[in-house]
This record gives sequence, C-alpha cells and structure tokens, in this order.
Amino acid sequence: MIGVFSENFRTDPLTSLKGDGQVLKPFGGPVQAETVLLGAARATERQNQRSARAETPVSLHVQDRAGYIWAGSEGGLYRYDGTRIRLMTAAEGLACATEVQALHVAADGALWVNTRARVFRFDGQRFHPIAGLSGMLSGAQRMANNARGYVVAATPSGLYEAVPNSDGSLSARPYPLGPKLTGTPIRGIARNGSQLWFGCGQRLCVEDRGRVTTFGPAEGLPEDSWDAIGTTPDGSVWVRSWGASGAAVRTECPSWPAAPGPS
Repeated sequence: MIGVFSENFRTDPLTSLKGDGQVLKPFGGPVQAETVLLGAARATERQNQRSARAETPVSLHVQDRAGYIWAGSEGGLYRYDGTRIRLMTAAEGLACATEVQALHVAADGALWVNTRARVFRFDGQRFHPIAGLSGMLSGAQRMANNARGYVVAATPSGLYEAVPNSDGSLSARPYPLGPKLTGTPIRGIARNGSQLWFGCGQRLCVEDRGRVTTFGPAEGLPEDSWDAIGTTPDGSVWVRSWGASGAAVRTECPSWPAAPGPS
C-alpha cells in the first residue's frame, strides 16, 4: 500500500481516506509537549532578553532516553527537564542563536542536531560537529538509523552515513547505493526493519540488505520530491511531498513489489 500525506500533516490532524474516497474520522491532534515548550521558550527569551524577537516558534522537538525534551527553533536549541527550560549556548558547543533545522535521537541514545551550517552530535556534555556533513539536510525527515546502528543523513548531494574513526570521532561517507544514485538529491528518510526508505530525486527508493529498488510512475507513484515517509504495521508505506495536496490518501498499489531479500 502507498499513502500520501497532506501538506500540513505536521500540524493538522491526519485524516485517512479509503480507496473509494470515503472520509474516515480524523485521528491525532496537537502535540502537548510542543505547546508546553513553545510557551516556555517564549517566556525564557523574554526573561533573559536573548533575542529581539517577540516570539520563538518551536518547529520541532524530540525526547531522548534520559527523558529530556529538546525543542528546535529559529532562535536556538532548548532542553526541557520537566521543571525548567534551558537554551543551549557556546558552553555546550552551539551558538545560542543558531537556527535548528532537524533533531534526531540515534540508536545509542545520542541527540543529533542539524543547524543551517553543520550537523552535531551531543555526548551528554557538548555538541561535536560531524566531519563531512555541512549545511542544511534535505526533507522533513533528515536523519535515521540504519540496520547497523549508524546515523544516515539525507543531503542535496546524496545519502551519507556517519561512521566512527579510530580516535573516537565521527565522519560522514557516501552511503553505498550504486552508481545510478551517486549525487542524487535525497529528501526524507525512514527505517523500517532492514529497509531504509528515502526520496531519491523525483522518485522513492528503498535499500534492503545492500539492494536498492526504485519506485516511480510505472509502479503507480507520480514523480515528486518525496520528503516525508512513514510505515504502518500492516505494511503500508505513506509518503508526502510539498507538491502533494489534499488529505492523507491511502490506496492499494498491487504493482509495488516487496523489497528484494538477500540472494
């Protein structure tokens, strides 16, 4: 199955449509943590006078294994411990006014942050830049964990994975997808078991145990910049692009083959 998210799926309750177009009841709703963090972030900025902005919109948030809630905004990165909210500063390795574009909690529990300039990993004390990854990553979902536990990043110049160096630091290298996808813009990425789904150029790709399958018009998927991907327990694949309009749509696509297994 394949579905298409509405353009505003991150803020609007998601509505599901059957294949015959019958509208079902919306499910989901505003995320309470975002409301709490938005109010706290604004109050903190006003109190500390760290910014001349009247508001600091919270654009994304995650919760790490320690229970901290992290909120990214145009005015910086905030951490909420259930009692107070703290703005990350140069003392932790981030400029306090850095605009945050993406957050990700890795398989080892570490927080990863994408700003307009770099990608950082937080070790619990400081944020460390990842060599080989710079600038803004692509899509609504910009980082994921692959089957080996490495963080994989979607970039305008291809898919990259961060691997450890002998000195304990991390650096990025191109993800092995084959020559046909070398340099192809990647937008959005999601893992489902051994499968790694991602938007590749104007199509959708899945890598499974080293094999890559591409989906496009021949498989019933129109060409577009697919930048958000989700899967459900029944095996459905949901995708979204900024060009897709309307409510979330789910249709049967019998022509979509399962990703090939190991030979």
